[in-house]
Amino acid sequence: MIDPATMTNAMNGDRAAFAEVVQTCGARLTRFAAGMIGDRETARDIVQDVFVKLWTSKGGYRPTASVDAFLLKIVRNACVDHLRARQPWINLDEEDVPSSMSCELEIVGKALHEAIEQALLLLPEPQRVVFVLSEYEGLKYQEIARILGCPHGTVASRKYAAMESLRRLLAPWMEGDTNDHM
Repeated sequence: MIDPATMTNAMNGDRAAFAEVVQTCGARLTRFAAGMIGDRETARDIVQDVFVKLWTSKGGYRPTASVDAFLLKIVRNACVDHLRARQPWINLDEEDVPSSMSCELEIVGKALHEAIEQALLLLPEPQRVVFVLSEYEGLKYQEIARILGCPHGTVASRKYAAMESLRRLLAPWMEGDTNDHM
């Protein structure tokens, strides 16, 4: 976690402080972006672009805002912009499925992974953001509410709606009918 003073120094042109921000926050921001858009490589590109824009703009951070909230919000907005500009498409990496699985299980595992990623992309953006921050990043509702600038109850209702939608979208998998596609 980056303290506000380090972030302030980074935004004022301190290269060492900025490098610390990138080193400390890069992996988490990339995981978050990958959860939002379903593509690790594009997520890396988005986060790198965010860092480049932060460095070149050198402004916008207010020490009263949580560094995590500040960075997650910027990456969230970049992901939303990216999703608006393209059709949903899933890119699965081979490393997503353990090599020890049999060929048949590997195919089913990849298909399930793809179904989950596609289901996430079908969620409305406010629900997807809450789900990814809660389930992938392990944030509590209060933290998510602060990041998104909305009440705690809104976060809870969005998470509930996301879970219900995912249950509905993934029902064929839960019922064992993996031949049914979304």
